[in-house]
Amino acid sequence: VDSDFSYEYFYFDQLAPCCNINRILRYVNNLRVVVVDRDPRDQYIESVLGHGEKFHPHDIDKFIIFYKKLRETAEKDGESSNVLRVRFEDCIYHYDDTFAKINSFLGLDEAQHILPKSKFNPDISIKNTQLWKKNAKYEKYVRKIEEYLDQYCYQY
Repeated sequence: VDSDFSYEYFYFDQLAPCCNINRILRYVNNLRVVVVDRDPRDQYIESVLGHGEKFHPHDIDKFIIFYKKLRETAEKDGESSNVLRVRFEDCIYHYDDTFAKINSFLGLDEAQHILPKSKFNPDISIKNTQLWKKNAKYEKYVRKIEEYLDQYCYQY
């Protein structure tokens, strides 16, 4: 181990799964996990367009079952003071409030948020929301998602 190694914080993208987080928390001291949930309509559209997660089913019925099981499993984790769940859409449409909440959760003050909107720019990421409005040919699939996964759809 390098003796000059003295970072106060480490950031990892996707270190922990979005569900069964408690299992990971047992192995890492002082781990803080920020889970970013996303509207299932956009997740489905991104997946079928080939831009999203490769493991999401493209069959709409299988996607709904998959998404619902994933979320139900995540909900079984319960509340933890080491886990914060935010919405991807809130990071965009309510950037300042959401990142203030994240910074507070991580124990950071505003001065430590030294490059706001440089790594995550809501003006760019907004293009990745409400994708179903830009892809009308998937309307019947989106309606089905809204019928079965309404509680997970972002309320614009």
